[in-house]
Parts: sequence; C-alpha cells; structure tokens
Amino acid sequence: MPPIPRSSALCGERDISLVKKGNLRIHAARTIALGGLIAVLVYVLITTVSSALIRRHYSEYANTETKKAGYAISLQEYVSANQVPSHDREALRKWTDRYRYLYISVYQDAAPIVEEGFYYKSTIKSRHINPVLKSQASITFADGTYIVGFEDFSYIRYAQIWQLIAAITAFWPLLIVALYWIRLLSRYISALSQAARRINNGDLYTEVSVPPHASQEIISLAENMDEMRESFLDRLSKEKERSRSNQELITVMSHDIRTPLTTLIGYAEIMDKSPDLPEEERQQYSSIIYQRALRLKELTDEMFYYFLVYGSSDIQVDLGYYNAQVLIPQLLNDRLSAFQDLDVDFHTEGIYYPFAVHTDISLLNRVFENIFSNIRKYGDLTYPISIRAERKEYDFIHVYIRNRIRNDSHDVESTQIGTKTCSKLMALLDGSFIVRSDAEYYTAEVLIPISHTPPSIDK
Repeated sequence: MPPIPRSSALCGERDISLVKKGNLRIHAARTIALGGLIAVLVYVLITTVSSALIRRHYSEYANTETKKAGYAISLQEYVSANQVPSHDREALRKWTDRYRYLYISVYQDAAPIVEEGFYYKSTIKSRHINPVLKSQASITFADGTYIVGFEDFSYIRYAQIWQLIAAITAFWPLLIVALYWIRLLSRYISALSQAARRINNGDLYTEVSVPPHASQEIISLAENMDEMRESFLDRLSKEKERSRSNQELITVMSHDIRTPLTTLIGYAEIMDKSPDLPEEERQQYSSIIYQRALRLKELTDEMFYYFLVYGSSDIQVDLGYYNAQVLIPQLLNDRLSAFQDLDVDFHTEGIYYPFAVHTDISLLNRVFENIFSNIRKYGDLTYPISIRAERKEYDFIHVYIRNRIRNDSHDVESTQIGTKTCSKLMALLDGSFIVRSDAEYYTAEVLIPISHTPPSIDK
C-alpha cells in the first residue's frame, strides 16, 4: 500500500500540537509536566510579587512607628489594669489573642523568660517567616520592669489570601494545557470516526489521513483504516471484474452452446421426421450429433471449472515442497505421452533444475493439461513442440512451451475460458501464467515460485 498522505486538513495548518509523534502515555505525561511547570511558575511569580508589595507597604516608616507605639501602650495598659506579673503566660496569651499575628518575648538579663503569640503557636515552617516589624519597650509588670520584644507578622493575613489567589490562578494554565491537548486528540479521533462513517456509507475513494504530528497510535489507527479501505476497494474491484468476466463468459457461452445445440436439434429433428432416411445419411447425421454433443460436454466442463475457480472465494490449495528436477519432467511426460500416437517431435531444453518449489501439484497439473489441450486443438503437429525451462528473476522457474499454429485454427471454436482459469490458478500458487499468440506461433509461459529455505524435501 502506498504511504498515507499526512494532510493537516483535520486540525488546521496553524495548529501547534502538543500531541507530538510518539506514545500517548508519554504525550499525557509531557502535557501534565508542561502544565505543572507553568502552574508552578505562575504561583511563584504571584506569591513573590504580592509578598514583596505587602511587605513594602507594612514597612513604611509612619506605619511602623505607629504600630510600635500602639503595641507598647496597649500592653502597658493591660498589665497595669490586671496587675499581670511577668511570668503569667496565660494572661499574656489573652492579650496577644487581640493581635493574631503578633509575637512577644519578655526578657530578663537579655534572656527570654516568656514567649507568647503568633510565633510561639505557629508551626515549624512559620519560624522561617520574617516579621515586618520588630521593636522593644520597657513594660512595668506587677513584679517589676522588664524589656518586652514585639514582632509583627500581620502582613501574613494578606499573603495567605494572595497564596490562595495564586493557587487558583496557577490551576488554570494546567487545565488549559490539558484541555487543549484533549481537544486536539478528540479532533483526531473525531476525524477517524468520520472516516469510518464514510467507509461504512460506501465512500471508499477518500483517503484516511491525519496530521504528521499526531501520536503514533493515531497514525497507526489511520493507516490500518486506510488499509481496510483499500482492501474493501480492491475487493470491490475484483468483484466488479469477476462480474464483468462472468457476464462475458455467459455471452460467449450462450453463443457457443447455442450453435452446436441448434445443429444437434436440427439433425435430430431430421432423423425423427424421416424414418425412411437412407442408412448412410442417418450414420452421417448421427456422427454430427455425436460430435456436437461432445462439444457441448467440453463447453460445459470448461464452464463448470471456470465457475469453480472464479466463483469460489475459498479454493483449497494443498501446498507442498517438491524437487523441481523431479516434478517438472514428470508433469511434462504425463502430457507428452498423449501425443505418442501422433508421431510428434519434441525439443526439450534445461528442464532439470535442482531447486525446491512450493506449489500444489493438482492445480499445476491442470495448468499443463490446458496448455497441451490447446496445442492438440490448435497446433500444427507436423512441426516440433519446443519446451524450455530456465531460472529467471531469481525467484521463479520459467517453463516455456511453444508450437506452430495450424492455418485452419481460426475455424476452431474457443471461449478463452481455459486461459483465464490457468491465470487464476497460477495466481493462487504465487506464480503466473502468460500466453502469447501471433499468426504463426502459440507460446505459453508458466512461472513457478522457488522456495529458497524449504524444509526437508521428500517428494
């Protein structure tokens, strides 16, 4: 089958497909990896930019100083109002709960004695987050004055919101890439489905094609469908040829059968209606009737064998391995023995070839029987019959059979059924049958395939 043209008509010339040539699973992995990479880049970009902008906003001088003073004043008021000692962690926790993202440390001699707030309650990962504000102030507790450190992480509330926005936004590139790949793949499958529908509706002349960048599975499926289409087309062509040949056969046979049958009926009618017909004429008419009956039998035999070969789609072929050096002379000698009573000369050349052939003896015998039947019917047997065998084209043994044609051979009726049958039989044997005929000579060529690596030959 000729290569399938790789048209881009299914998906457009400008498509840049993610479905590269290869395995579909690899395509899917590449698509997910590409979409995931884009998603990660989008997520990192959004979170990085948003975090930088938020931190910049919270780091402005006025805003920072206001927060520093506000935290110290608020804590001092709370401690004074509730007489909170420096080591009362529970009281300090209640105050830090007012500020969700604030962490405080109470120091004594530069060492923290109490830690409370966001930093203390957060997970280990949160300890890698830097505060946007750090300050210290002297706070008078119920048991004395201590240094309190403040660390403000309030920008995180906005950073978390932007992280959520980044995650949602990053999901879309992955989804878009996957949907684009699925869309292209579905277009290929849809195109193949349409092609299958066309074939099912009888359109066997439109090729099944896919773009060159389709996956190997899609290309393979398209090739198989196109092979199926061509197989249907070839089968349809053979059916039409068979129907045409059968029609021609019926036309020829109807004429060839009608002619001897009319003659037979005519002479039989004369004999039936003329009881006093002279014996000499009666014998003459009987002989003519007999000859015409034989001709009718010959025609019907040819017709039945023709339909046996061409009308059956499952002819039994019994292939075997044979030594050509033994087989070919045997087939020829069986045919030549029928000419012994006619004093015919034969010229044989090169028929002894020590090669193995893979063939069916009964079908091959039918081919040689037809050839010599035609020679007996149309040949001028006063001239020698030439038989030559040679190895040709490396894969075949060619058997040439040639004889001179009688001058009156055009008066002999022929339907050419035998020639067509032999061509069909040799095609079944992976060989061929060729007939050449001119005004003087008839030449038949039988090409028998050689087997180069046969099993042991015992035939």
